[in-house]
Amino acid sequence: MGAMKLHEELLLLVLHEEKGTAKGTYANLAVAAGVLGELVTEGRLEIADDKKGTVTVADPSPTGEGAMDAALDAIASARKPRPLKVWVERIAKQRGLRDQVAAPLVAQGVLHQESKKVLGLFSRTRYPEADPGPEQELVERIRKAVFDDGPSRDVDEQTCVVVAIASSAELLPRIFGRKEVARRKDRIAALAADERLGEATRKAVQELQAAIVLAVTAAAASSAASGN
Repeated sequence: MGAMKLHEELLLLVLHEEKGTAKGTYANLAVAAGVLGELVTEGRLEIADDKKGTVTVADPSPTGEGAMDAALDAIASARKPRPLKVWVERIAKQRGLRDQVAAPLVAQGVLHQESKKVLGLFSRTRYPEADPGPEQELVERIRKAVFDDGPSRDVDEQTCVVVAIASSAELLPRIFGRKEVARRKDRIAALAADERLGEATRKAVQELQAAIVLAVTAAAASSAASGN
């Protein structure tokens, strides 16, 4: 199989290997951030040099990827340009986001699609792993990137971005343990700011991280207010 895209790798991280359901509270935010990050790195989106991080479409031609094309269409058809932070939440709420991202991985034999009716009314789709190899390789790449002390330039650019988004969405503690990840916060920050990412990608990473952190904080505050 070819190299996976950013959002595909993040989907593997958020899905439970056997159950095929999301195992993180902020799973869709992570996947949405991956879709937008991929569009920026491929030159499909531009982020304005302003305080809001306003995003516009630079190349509207179809990518052939369902999730990416849906995001491009939504941004291109918006009445006015909006910050990347806004689009992270909007894309995360789009119906069928995970299904669109999972489709190529199902076709490649990485995931298996299982659909069934719940209470005889609602269809529920899960994506358990069919081939654990790609996620195992991904997790090992992340492990080396985060816990090895070699120069950050030895880590490939996509892994740097995956680490940054996964950290903000609280996925890394689920994989490696909260205390272990907390001790590597400086390393994670260095990977997110690596100069090789280029100005546009670094700015996108900053905005995507901020959007996820904002959503996580708001969710925590709402939960606290409701007494949960």
